[in-house]
Amino acid sequence: MLNHSPNNGGSNNSELTSSSKQKPEPININYLELFKNVKNFLYNEDIFKDSDENIIKQGCAQHYIKLERKGFSHFPDFILYSKSLKTELDVLILSHNEIRAIPPDIIQLEALKILDLSHNHHIKNFTYELMNLKNLIGLDLSYNIIERIPDAFFEKMKTKIMVLNLANNNIHSISNGNWADFAKKLIDLNLSDNKIVHIPDSLCECYNLTSLNLSANFIHHLPYDFYKLRKLKYLHLNRNRLSDLPMIEYENGDFSIFYDMELLENLDISHNSLSEEYLNGLGTLPNLKKYSFSHNNIVTLTQSFGISHSCKYLQTVHLSSNLLDELPTILADNLGNTLKELDICNNNISNLGDNFHKFVVLERLLMNRNFLTELPESIGSLVNLVELKASKNEIEKVSHLCFNENMKKLKEVDLDCNFIKELPSSIFLLPELITLRIEKNQLQSIPDTIVNSPNLYGIYAAYNELKELPENIGLCKCLRKIHVGKYSSFYYKYSLLKRV
Repeated sequence: MLNHSPNNGGSNNSELTSSSKQKPEPININYLELFKNVKNFLYNEDIFKDSDENIIKQGCAQHYIKLERKGFSHFPDFILYSKSLKTELDVLILSHNEIRAIPPDIIQLEALKILDLSHNHHIKNFTYELMNLKNLIGLDLSYNIIERIPDAFFEKMKTKIMVLNLANNNIHSISNGNWADFAKKLIDLNLSDNKIVHIPDSLCECYNLTSLNLSANFIHHLPYDFYKLRKLKYLHLNRNRLSDLPMIEYENGDFSIFYDMELLENLDISHNSLSEEYLNGLGTLPNLKKYSFSHNNIVTLTQSFGISHSCKYLQTVHLSSNLLDELPTILADNLGNTLKELDICNNNISNLGDNFHKFVVLERLLMNRNFLTELPESIGSLVNLVELKASKNEIEKVSHLCFNENMKKLKEVDLDCNFIKELPSSIFLLPELITLRIEKNQLQSIPDTIVNSPNLYGIYAAYNELKELPENIGLCKCLRKIHVGKYSSFYYKYSLLKRV
């Protein structure tokens, strides 16, 4: 347990609500996009001819060389030993080749700032020469077979590296050596899709990190000093084996290790085994845009979660595959004016609550695989809804108040695998409805108001008890797909379907 006090870098304020916390200073320089923007630009360019002479000539003029998918099994000699490139080459892209090792002579490229060796699938080791490229700020070695990060990599590195991508390798361990010099510059670290079990305390020295991706590893615990990474904006810890997290101790309780990360915009801790106690206080993060808590052991979101109206940027909440018995009321009460996407699929929810109508800007509502017995009439007030998915529930009744002509943005409705016996005629008053899925229900008919759906493209109604289609279905000008399949028996009249 961390005792968070003013003497050890903690906050003087013990209140939970974010209104009492200082507003973070704006970041004027977005270093995070530096490496990505350069790479995206290069991938859209194809200016080089095949001759080595032309590549060197244009590489000196443009200060970069891109040789993607050329089948190289080693570094091209004409690049390593060119005197002109030694001081002129800033960016070298050799991704998607078959290069097997980083040659010692890479030290010759003393001006190199960005090196991309991703998707070679054979590079296994770092070299000391790589660590001594003094001007290197971006290094991408993702999709190779690197097994470990050597101690000397951090301790002896003389580079000014800011962006390091080692995703999709075979890394088992990270040294807990002296990261001090290396940590000063690093802002973007990607170690996703490896085999890392332990995160060293040294990682917490990277105070300037704005993006950290540790997803898809075998991590069981985080270091106690993890809270010091206060400049993080993007944090991905999904698909690990976390069952607990360090907590910060305040006078009025214990709060999440992420509680002081006020710049966080995207937090993904999905696919772990965490309970709601480790989320205490996360609702107060003022800049958060997306929470991903899916596939954990969350039973509810209590008031200790701390969510408030100050979360004015929060637009996405994913809570699928947890243990929720009901939709937490604090979501609608505090996020009704901001939340655009809500995923509560695969829980034990049987009721959406009386305040559901407060989600006035909601666009995507995903609630498949629950125990809902009816759609709440308040869904009809969600005029910004674009996508509604409620398949694999126990819905027996859909009120005509669930749909109306004011829902001008709703394009997709999925009610598959329920117990619906009758569709409300109002569902075809939706002016932008494109796809309607009602398979595996108990329908005996489809309302003839279907003709009022000017944009309906497909209706999927197989595995029902349909005896006929509406006689006016042929007047649906945009309708192209009708799936009725098994358990439906009726005669198709060509005159009715000639426009379909």
